[in-house]
Amino acid sequence: MKSLDYLKEKISQIYFLIIFSILTLYIHDGYFDILRTKNNILIWSAFFYVIAISCIVIIEVGFDKISIKDFFEDFNIFDYCLLAFAAISALSTGLSKTPSFAFWGSDSCRIGSFTLILLCLSCILLSKYIKINKPMIAIMIICGMIVYIGCIIDCFDLDPLGWHENIAASHYDYLSTIGIRDNLDGFLALSLSFVVVLFVFENDIRFCIVYGIYLFFGFISLYIAKNDGNLLVFGGGIFLVYYMIREKADIKRAVYLLIILIASSLATEIICLFVEPVNVIGHSIMGMLLKYKWYIGLAVLSFILWMLRDKKAKPSYEKAWVVFSVVVIAVLFIVVIINFDYTFASNRAYIWSYGLETFMKSPPRTKLIGWGPDCYEYAIYSTVEERIMSSWPEPNHVANGHNEAIQYLVTTGLFGMIAYLSMYILSLSTKLKEKNVLGIAAKVAIFAYFCQALGTNPSSVNYGILFIMFAIVNRKKKEK
Repeated sequence: MKSLDYLKEKISQIYFLIIFSILTLYIHDGYFDILRTKNNILIWSAFFYVIAISCIVIIEVGFDKISIKDFFEDFNIFDYCLLAFAAISALSTGLSKTPSFAFWGSDSCRIGSFTLILLCLSCILLSKYIKINKPMIAIMIICGMIVYIGCIIDCFDLDPLGWHENIAASHYDYLSTIGIRDNLDGFLALSLSFVVVLFVFENDIRFCIVYGIYLFFGFISLYIAKNDGNLLVFGGGIFLVYYMIREKADIKRAVYLLIILIASSLATEIICLFVEPVNVIGHSIMGMLLKYKWYIGLAVLSFILWMLRDKKAKPSYEKAWVVFSVVVIAVLFIVVIINFDYTFASNRAYIWSYGLETFMKSPPRTKLIGWGPDCYEYAIYSTVEERIMSSWPEPNHVANGHNEAIQYLVTTGLFGMIAYLSMYILSLSTKLKEKNVLGIAAKVAIFAYFCQALGTNPSSVNYGILFIMFAIVNRKKKEK
């Protein structure tokens, strides 16, 4: 039986490596072709992973002894939430007016019910069998570095392999091997946030240096690609500082992280003096901080360093940071409400309003289970097309919700959105054992991605990584 446990662990690790290497790095010369291929990689790797683990379990237990009770034996509330989300997606697809479209997904997102069901099932199995080791982290780091370097190259329109020109013919802002800016922002939220935590708590100085180099190029990618990443930096930063205080992180690491942030920001500013990037908007985040809000930034950084100054930090520091974060979020929310109009967030408020109006005008059954996964475009044009045609300020079609919560409210209904949000709430509220660095890293990544998802759309690459993060946080056998 130990050999079968070993086999399940190795198959889980292979799935992890496929998601972080093949799925992440695959690219060729056609925008929608790339999306289809990446989604097929995700679907079939998840499919064969679920089938392989299921077959091993059947061999292990015996076909005649398999029962439903055994399947649910060590389930927790998060697992039931995943099953609920998968079931609602399937039901929504079955009752959709476009079932084939809802099953496979659209050209732009490619996240249909088949993909969602496989992701939920694979997440349940990963939480039981995956074990993350340093070689796996190393491969993740190498693949992420390739993505970041590709992003920087694309931002300066260098295109050494001649692919960008062909991709740009169908979509102008495809960056690196990930996709459009929104997709890249989601990838940065997951990958940067995860490695920042590893950098802060890593004991091996060699890996710490590697993480530092990774973060340097990652922050340049974040700065230079677009400032949509403000949400992920803000959300991930709040959670990161909380755990740095709670786990009594070394203040030197906090200082080193700040140095990396400043160095990568200055490198970005210097590069932009000599080469004009084609895909950059505004200045780097640190550049904006130093130029416009240096006094606020200095106060916040001083507050953080003061709380980290003593390794025997008092619990009251945690509470102080939580209170501070809540106040900042409340102030930002009030400022947004006061200054809100439909052009907010690059016209995203228009799209959100179309989705909310579609939900309100939908029949009762559709309100509960939705129009079908990835059917946002069909739903809003079937319901509020006249308003879209008269008010939408851009020439392109509205294909997605640009807010995952609103997107699932429309496509999987109220039940689906509740299940979707519950996955985040349960993961972020999970109690971890002391110094469970991987769990903390995954939590920070999940929260950063959730903040970023308030303005972006789901994608195959990001969902493959996101559900692995869910599995790491909700592991049945916690890492020490």
